Amino acid sequence: LAQPAAPAEQPSPQAAAAEVQAQLAELETELAPEAKPTPPPPPEPKTPARPIGPVRVGDKVFVPQFATTAEVVAMTGAQADVQLGHFRATVPLAGLELRERAAAPHPATLTVSASGENDSPGLELDLRGQVAEEALLNIDQYLDKAFLARLPWVRLIHGRGSGVLRQVVRDELRGHPLVSSYRAGQEGEGGDGVTVVKLAVN
Repeated sequence: LAQPAAPAEQPSPQAAAAEVQAQLAELETELAPEAKPTPPPPPEPKTPARPIGPVRVGDKVFVPQFATTAEVVAMTGAQADVQLGHFRATVPLAGLELRERAAAPHPATLTVSASGENDSPGLELDLRGQVAEEALLNIDQYLDKAFLARLPWVRLIHGRGSGVLRQVVRDELRGHPLVSSYRAGQEGEGGDGVTVVKLAVN
C-alpha cells in the first residue's frame, strides 16, 4: 500500500516576516513617483560696475562712518562735506566709496538781452545820400538792434529824390524775417520820404 505524503514544511515565522518586508519594499519602489530633476539655481543678479576715478562735488558716495550713501556738496583739501538728508557732515575724503557720478551739466544757453535804453538804436535811421549796398547793410544791422531792443516800430528816412533808394528799402523790407509790416509815412511823419516799419514781436 502507498504511504501518505509527508506534510509540506512550514516556513519559520522569521522567514515569513522577511519575505513580507521584501515584498513591501518592492511595492513601494514601484509606486514611488519619478524623481523630478532639480531645477538649476536662478542666475545671480548682475551688480552694476561701480564708477572709477576721483570723487567730485555732486557724486553719490558711501560713507563708512554712517554706513549710508550721501552726496558730496563741497571739498576742501583731504576733507569732504556730505549731505545726508537734512544733516551735513565733514568726513575724510580718503574713506569715501564712489557709488554714482553726478549728472553731466547741460550746456549753458546764451541769451542775448538788449532791452536797456542804452542798447536801443533809436526810432529812426537816416539813409539819405547812401548807395544801395551801403543802405541795405545798414538796414539789416539797424533792424537787428531794434528787434533785440524790443522796439515796436521804427522809421527809415530815405528821402523822396528819384525814388530809387525808396524802392530799394521797401524791396528789402518785403519778406524780411524781422518785419511784420511797413507803410509810407503820413503827413507829419515825413510823407513818402520815409517808410514806417512795424517790427515782428520778439
